[in-house]
Amino acid sequence: LSIYRTQFDLGPANVTRYNERGQQSKYPPSCEQYGWCATIDIDMEMLSAACPQCNILLVEAKNDINDLEIAEAEAVKLGATIIANSWSCPGSYDCGDRKFPEYFAAPGVAYLGASGSAYGNIGGPSALATVIAVGGTQLINTSSRFTETLWYNSGGGCADPSEVGGAGEAKPSWQKDPDCKYRSVADVSAEAGCSPGVLIYSGTYGGWSEYCGTNVSAVLTCTAATGT
Repeated sequence: LSIYRTQFDLGPANVTRYNERGQQSKYPPSCEQYGWCATIDIDMEMLSAACPQCNILLVEAKNDINDLEIAEAEAVKLGATIIANSWSCPGSYDCGDRKFPEYFAAPGVAYLGASGSAYGNIGGPSALATVIAVGGTQLINTSSRFTETLWYNSGGGCADPSEVGGAGEAKPSWQKDPDCKYRSVADVSAEAGCSPGVLIYSGTYGGWSEYCGTNVSAVLTCTAATGT
């Protein structure tokens, strides 16, 4: 993160690191064990790019859904008012736990969830009506101008029982689209495309590389949630 912020003259980061129990110790094993290394790099660096002066709380959880739920609740206890989730459970709105939606319903908290990378393959947390589902666009720079189009691989769809299981996710009153009787995903979109992707520094994976996906856009949207 320090190398990324130095490269783009963003100044030092204000980051506090916790485990899923809110402790500043006893962190989970190496992120490589759970495949979170690149995801953490993307999250921290995209948040830095969009809001260099934001206070960042990194809550590290293990890989089990219960651990992720505990981390979600702990972030609220620690004072987070915007929580970005770069993960999803395709095909399941509750990730196999009927209490799952309760962890995304704290008053006054904006929950952001990546919509995934395939149309019709949506799931929790982005499928929940209490979560801002974030899809993806593709930014292209041509002759010093940017054009933006829908990213063809952005996740989205209708959260009906055939897509997310159970009884599906009820349609919020503010959604008026006629072709989906259940919740429609996504709500907003931001840069997530791969042609090109965004530049990320990851010492674990050899330095500078391009990355893409709605985990990118879910974090970029944090600044829209703050109103800054």
